[in-house]
Amino acid sequence: MNNLSSRSIIATIFSGCLTALAPPISAMDYSVSLSADNQYDTDGGLNGRDQEELESSIGLGLNISQDNQRLDFMGNYSLNYLNFDNNTSSDRSQITGNSDFVLSVIEQRFDWLAAHNITETSPSRREANNTADDQERRQQLTTGPFVTLPITGVDQLILSAEYSEIFFSKPKNTNLQTAENDDTQSLLGSINWEHALSEITDITAGYQYQESERDDREQNLEFHRYFIGFSRSLRNLNYSLSVGSNTSEQEGQSSNRGLFYQADISKQSGANTFSASASRQLTESSLGLNSLRFDSELRTPDTSQLGAGQTLDNSTIDGAVEITFLSMDYTSTALCKLCSYGAELSYVDSDYENEASEDDVVNAARLFFNYRLSTRLTAEFQTGIENTEFLTTDQTDDRSDTSLYFSWNASPRLNIRAGGGYAQEDSETAPSNGSYDNYYASISFDYQLITSRLGKN
Repeated sequence: MNNLSSRSIIATIFSGCLTALAPPISAMDYSVSLSADNQYDTDGGLNGRDQEELESSIGLGLNISQDNQRLDFMGNYSLNYLNFDNNTSSDRSQITGNSDFVLSVIEQRFDWLAAHNITETSPSRREANNTADDQERRQQLTTGPFVTLPITGVDQLILSAEYSEIFFSKPKNTNLQTAENDDTQSLLGSINWEHALSEITDITAGYQYQESERDDREQNLEFHRYFIGFSRSLRNLNYSLSVGSNTSEQEGQSSNRGLFYQADISKQSGANTFSASASRQLTESSLGLNSLRFDSELRTPDTSQLGAGQTLDNSTIDGAVEITFLSMDYTSTALCKLCSYGAELSYVDSDYENEASEDDVVNAARLFFNYRLSTRLTAEFQTGIENTEFLTTDQTDDRSDTSLYFSWNASPRLNIRAGGGYAQEDSETAPSNGSYDNYYASISFDYQLITSRLGKN
């Protein structure tokens, strides 16, 4: 693969933004907020040290949005400084957030998409604890064209290409075996045919090629995907199904073929909303799942098509991984006018092609209940569990967390949130082998300093 430097990507995105923002009639909304948070833990965030900790942070948040005939742009970033009184982690600054950019070069025919995402994440489910020093910074830049070619009144071809770079910073905790993580470059191209059976029903077929390369690795990893799909969009029910084959190839190694599928459904019935998703695909571990949902929203390009999806924690593991992912969500306001409640379930099975010893299965569940005590005060209760099983060693990590918070909208600009909870972990893997309990309490403030608009609609 011919590597494109990060400077070139940034320049491409920046020049596109300048072109799109040139018309003086365009309008931009922006806001700046100040936040502060103090959290006390009896176990320093389940770090296995049995040490109390007071974590303090102060930050600035920036939100920008613009939407007109040529440009749809949204950016949301926050910069925080974290201080740990008892040094269970290093004091640090963190920046997190994302931005999405869609430039209409030729209306409904040719669009240029770009996305940026920066997060703090754990490089390994097996080794890392819930501490700041065990996290690494993951930054992804993605850009490329999106072309729609009408063939008949009911048929169209959709062509897309994207280039993506992922940059990793090293965790502060150098004792992690997975502390080294190579930056990744990937190139993706796809051609898809869409046929409208009716105004609410589509069938699709397509091919997708993806190539990824990690720095300091001699071999590229290639993926080929063929699929057919069906989608239907009703007033209160939407569902889609895509099935096909997925193949990974690496020089000097045998190719690996697997079943590909992606199924999604959402149903709204009165005060109840239900959604579910299931997928199975081959991918490179640092790239995560590629969201391949071709439904009616495809006619309006958005950056969710730019490989957005679930990103793996085990991003340091080299080579292809086959992931089976299931999720279900239910929310409702049927019990009372002042409350909302729901449940979430998820299942992730990761099968690593080159590192079978890292295979794992993660099951998670969460329940929540929110009650509006007054027009400005809301109580938020939630409880959740997560079980990770490492298949080759038959070891497990079990985590649970229950909390109660109160959110008070003190003024149109000021929001205060306070509460606490209890977390518990039973781990059979290093470095936190053992059972740990943690009681925590926190209070946070968020104050909107500026809300304004530039230009005119």
